[in-house]
Amino acid sequence: MEDNHIKLHHTFGEGASKAEVTILHGEAANIYDPEQVVLNGIITAPSEYYKKRPNLCPPAQTHVRFSKEDRKITLVVNEKDKFQTIVTGSLKKNKFLKSLHINSTTSYSIADLQKVLRYAKRFFNDPSKHLELIVKLRNFTTKITSTTVKSDDRAGNKVESFESRVTDFAQANDLGFTLKLPIFDGTDDVAIAISIEIDVINGSVALYLICDDLDEMEDSLVKAIFEEEKKVFEPFVIIEQ
Repeated sequence: MEDNHIKLHHTFGEGASKAEVTILHGEAANIYDPEQVVLNGIITAPSEYYKKRPNLCPPAQTHVRFSKEDRKITLVVNEKDKFQTIVTGSLKKNKFLKSLHINSTTSYSIADLQKVLRYAKRFFNDPSKHLELIVKLRNFTTKITSTTVKSDDRAGNKVESFESRVTDFAQANDLGFTLKLPIFDGTDDVAIAISIEIDVINGSVALYLICDDLDEMEDSLVKAIFEEEKKVFEPFVIIEQ
């Protein structure tokens, strides 16, 4: 077998009298393409990234986007780079609170509402009120009265329709309850007072969960969080969306 010879030619730099050359035997290490850093977390994720790694966020190459509609904050580092770093923080509504469908067109039967709230004791502002509410729902009764409504447009068109409504629901005034939980993940607990409104759908009682203050509470909280986060990003360009 012939020996393999490697010829090296090295020119010393000016003023240098010696140099060292390192030769590695075996397979060359794999070469990997750069990967873009994309991180997602709670609303404070972008500011936490900047606080822990300020040296990686040069102000001249960094901007922050605030989107009230999407309830997101996005930190973009090395904005002109193909492999820029993007850190996004989102306000995600509390899973249990979202599942209640408060102030929506979603209705519950009495039995369904009992099931939804049965294991929700930990979310009640006063845990002792949880059992009281479950018992009230279990004993809740209503009286539905149906009446015939006749109309005549004086042009020979007569219409008869049936109208059903709840006429006896004295217990309904006692069905309100107060939860204590964060509106969004990662935020502090707040008290949310919920009332129950009653209607009749296809001859059956329908219960709706209502909180008159919830929308305003959400908007105020988003505004307060955004204003606080903007203070952290003062060195950067801030883009409102």
